[in-house]
Formats: sequence, structure tokens, C-alpha cells
Amino acid sequence: MEKQGSRKEKFSVFGPRSLGRAVTVSEGRGLSKAEFMEKVRQSNEACQRGDFQSAVRLYGDALRADPQNCILYSNRSAAHLKLGDYQTALDDAIKARLLNPKWPKAYFRQGVALQYLGRHADALAAFASGLAQDPKSLQLLLGMVEAAMKSPLRQSLEPTYQQLQKMKLDKSPFVVVSVIGQELLGAAHHGASVVVLEAALKIGTCSLKLRGSVFSSLSSAYWSLGNTEKSTAYMQQDLEVAKTLGDQTGECRAHGNLGSAFFSKGNYREALTNHRHQLVLAMKLKDREAASSALSSLGHVYTAIGDYPNALASHKQCVLLAKQSKDQLSEARELGNMGAVYIAMGDFDNAVQCHEQHLSIAKSLGNQREEARAYSNLGSAYHYVR
Repeated sequence: MEKQGSRKEKFSVFGPRSLGRAVTVSEGRGLSKAEFMEKVRQSNEACQRGDFQSAVRLYGDALRADPQNCILYSNRSAAHLKLGDYQTALDDAIKARLLNPKWPKAYFRQGVALQYLGRHADALAAFASGLAQDPKSLQLLLGMVEAAMKSPLRQSLEPTYQQLQKMKLDKSPFVVVSVIGQELLGAAHHGASVVVLEAALKIGTCSLKLRGSVFSSLSSAYWSLGNTEKSTAYMQQDLEVAKTLGDQTGECRAHGNLGSAFFSKGNYREALTNHRHQLVLAMKLKDREAASSALSSLGHVYTAIGDYPNALASHKQCVLLAKQSKDQLSEARELGNMGAVYIAMGDFDNAVQCHEQHLSIAKSLGNQREEARAYSNLGSAYHYVR
């Protein structure tokens, strides 16, 4: 348990210094200063001998005299944990954190309580938030790793963590926090991943490449949460990092992401600009998959602005690339996209032909979802023919 007036924690006897002054014990609340100190001593002793029920009661008495004391809430949280009162332990940890948001121990208490409650993603977010306040806290770092290894993330995280150990990076708070944040993102814990990854940025790193990977992950997390503004902002930071590093593959990816983001917001001019950059870079890199993605996206943007000839040309190029790569699923989908453009142009015969080819490939692949899509599009095309 934390001791009142500990130099290490830098708190005054009657409250955290972050409150701007020591909190004096009110005589009106039934305890003198001496009596308060005795309650604190007795509560700490009760914890030491394992009498946590008495400790909780005694900490409660002390808190009634000094309700702004984050250390007492933290200590009582630990006692509640020993008694198995995990929700109450969490409540006290949150009170400690609210009283002094810069105190790492409160985040540790919160993380442990959340872990016992089975709220693994939230526990990892709490540990990461504490490390953002004190990156040198080994207690928080080890607590976070232990919580991650006891969570459903273990199977995917363990091999990566073993690699970090071999590279002697397992004690780097930025690396550990960012890796766990990316694991949370992969497990679709988008809210928690945002908290953890942004904590990694607060911890900081000298590696521009590592920071760029966090920007990229945050853009994906915010995108999944439906926050396109935040997502786009992180995409732009990811792009700047890639440019600075001369990383054309990263730049190509970032332009593609930005193009999709601007398209979703109806900003077709910016969408076109970014997807064109994506295509140029993909061609420089001889990355057929990235080029196909850029062309398909350009086709959709051109369709949205009514430039059907360019839309058709883009999707036709995608079909050629798919044939060269022997990627029949992509070929089928792009034929469907071509059919949609033909319908928009009023060329229903060609639309029917494209959708029939789409359907034929979908059937040969046994892809029922793609087959259903082809039937739907073909039905629309026949409707216009009549």
C-alpha cells in the first residue's frame, strides 16, 4: 500500500500536490489530524496482516475526513481487489485517477480491476494511459504485458512478443504499447485500440518509421469507428512520414486510403488526386495489386462525377490486370463494375453482356455471394433493355 507523505510519490500527507494545496482534515468530520493519521496507520497495518475487511472500513473512515485523497482511494481499491470486490475496486481506482490524472498508480489499480472483471481491452487501455503519464513505470509495463497474455489476444500476440524479447525491445514502452494497440485493432477492439495507440504517441519514439505505423493503425481504427475526420488526419500524417522516409510503398498505401476517405465524404476532386498518385506509385513499384486497386477506385470516382468514358477505361484496365494475374474473382467484380457504367451510359446490351460474364465466372468459382450480386445486376440490366 502507498504510504502517506511518501517522497517517491510526491504527495503531501493530506492530499495530492496536484490539487494545489494540502487538504486539511476537517474537525467537523469527526477526526482530528492525529486521529486521521492513526486511522491511516491502522488501515495499512490491517492490509499487511491480511485483514482486508478491516482495512476497507478504516480507509473509509479516513476518506470521510479527507475525501480528496487519491492515495487512500488507491489503497482501498487494492483492499477491495483482495476481497474479490472487483467493481468496487474499479470505482475507487477511477476516483483516484480523477483526483490526480497524472498519477500512474491509479491507472495501474484501474487496469488490474478491469482485468479481474474480464474487461481485457479496457484494462489494456488503462495500463497504456498510465504509461503515457509515466513511461518509466516498470510496474505498468509488466502489468500491461501480463494482462495482454491473460487476454484473448495471447495467441496472436505471443509470437510477436517473443520476437521483441529476442531483439531486446520488450522493455521499450513505445514498442510494447504500439504492438498491443495494433493487436487490439486486429481483434476489432477499435475504441480500446485508439486509446492505446494514442498513448504510444504520447510516450514517443525517435523512430519516424515506427511512428508512421501507429499513424496508419490509428487511421484504420478511427475509420472503423466512423470518425472520418480523425481518420483522415492520421492518414495525412502517415503520408507525410512515408514521404519523409522515401517509402514509396507506404506513400502508395496512404494515397489509396486518403482517396477512399475523400470519396466517402463526397470530395471527388481530392479523391481523384490521391488515387492518381496511388496509381503512379503503384506503376513505379510494379505492384499489380496496388495498381488494380487504384484503377478500380478511379473508376468509381469517375462514375460518381459522370465521367463514364474514363470510368469504363479504368475498369477495363482492371479486368486486363486481373486476367494477367489469373485473379478470377477480381475479374468478375470488375466486369460487374463495367456493367454498372454501361447502364449509366444507357448501353444496356453491353451491360447485359458484362453481367452475364460476371455471373458465369461467379458460378465457376462457386461463389454464391458474388453470384447473387451478378444476378441482381443482370436483372437491373434486363429491366432497362425492356
